[in-house]
Amino acid sequence: MNGLSEYLVDSIIKEQTTALFGGGFKPPTKGHLEVVLQGIKQNPDITDIKILVGSGVRDGITQDQSYGIWEKYQDLIPIQSEIIKTTSPFTFYKEYLKSNPDDKTYIFMGAREGNEGDD
Repeated sequence: MNGLSEYLVDSIIKEQTTALFGGGFKPPTKGHLEVVLQGIKQNPDITDIKILVGSGVRDGITQDQSYGIWEKYQDLIPIQSEIIKTTSPFTFYKEYLKSNPDDKTYIFMGAREGNEGDD
């Protein structure tokens, strides 16, 4: 296959649309899972999601514990999903977007109604 043919086949077959959802998730809640499920439902072109679990401890909840809860939620996510431990979800976003400039990428964000800190 020549270079042009390979490029055309790859762009048709391997079209990837990734969603990123990051946070501290101390702990991950049903609300966090609902952000993922609603985002996937509203954007059916998404082929996979990367859930980024931030480091640190909050209210006695560790990154490992948050990761473990996301592993249990993973069975409820209807597309390919990957849970990633990271120091900073925002740094991951920046590096991912720079490394994948041609991919279509969504970033999911959640907000709690009535919580001014989420605005």
